[in-house]
Amino acid sequence: MLNLPRDMAIDANLSIVSGPASFKAGLGSDLTLVGLSANGKNIAHWAGGWNVVGVSPITTGVLNEYEFSMGITGSLPRVIRWREGGDLNTVRATWSTAMPTLGMFSYAPDAIAAFDARFNNIRIRPFSFPEPTASVGDEQPIGARAHRRHCLRQCNRDRRHAPDLHRAAASGRAGHRDGHQPGWREQLTHRRAALRRTAAAPRLCADIAAQRPVRRRRA
Repeated sequence: MLNLPRDMAIDANLSIVSGPASFKAGLGSDLTLVGLSANGKNIAHWAGGWNVVGVSPITTGVLNEYEFSMGITGSLPRVIRWREGGDLNTVRATWSTAMPTLGMFSYAPDAIAAFDARFNNIRIRPFSFPEPTASVGDEQPIGARAHRRHCLRQCNRDRRHAPDLHRAAASGRAGHRDGHQPGWREQLTHRRAALRRTAAAPRLCADIAAQRPVRRRRA
């Protein structure tokens, strides 16, 4: 037995490869696309006749993976909200009923005609209205104090060892800790790097020490 959530959305994509502009299509609930007008197709439910409750912007008989979403909430009555075109913020039609018919998908031309219609990517998911949204706020520094302390320790260490590094770099005796003596190209690279570090260490330490830690703002 399949247990569905009380508040849920039925999503589906409709592709009409070929067919007339005037057709009917059911997209997972009692609400159906019907008729054809310059402003779009009507959204209606059947109760002794078609009762129009909204308008879809669809004005053509050919669609490519067009998205529909039926949001169902409440208990008695159940409220159906029709969204489409990937726009979950715009409700095209709303209808309330005690016992909706859910999960029915259909397509039919309004006159005898050849057609090729396909429903794809049908999904059932939890739903609330309005649906929750997510947004990206301003950047917030994480661990700013710890990062500042680490930088200060590194700078102070370079500054303490600056005389030794400078003498080794200037004399060309910069080697590896394991005693390996590099070739002249590698020695030149080590000398340049050591000179840059010893020259930059005092200024960099002063800049970091002058910075004030940034406090995190509570959301």
